[in-house]
Amino acid sequence: MDILLMKLTVSKKEEIDKGENKLIKILIPGEVIEHLYSDKGNSIWFTNKRIIILENGGLVVKKNEYRTIPYGKICSFIVDTINIRGLRIWIVGGIGEIILEFKNPLDIEEIGRYLGIKTL
Repeated sequence: MDILLMKLTVSKKEEIDKGENKLIKILIPGEVIEHLYSDKGNSIWFTNKRIIILENGGLVVKKNEYRTIPYGKICSFIVDTINIRGLRIWIVGGIGEIILEFKNPLDIEEIGRYLGIKTL
């Protein structure tokens, strides 16, 4: 059984310019944001080099946790078009599973194709 490292839900696709300011300090030279999805302060950026996930949490203390997944470290993924309408991603080394859920009307098949291009 895999360890669930993270589950995050997003509901809308954003303009890339909207989220660029949050990432300016952690992007590396030559890295470009290609897609941005968000919901309630949580965001998922797909860059030309990796997936960057911002998880906002905490009731008392506001925390911003950035998680990065280089495409080369993704060993397997599932595009689920019915149950969670999202991606289930496994990281090299078998450390666990990350679930990214995309609510309607986001096109999960388009997102799956994009991830396939980046990882295969």
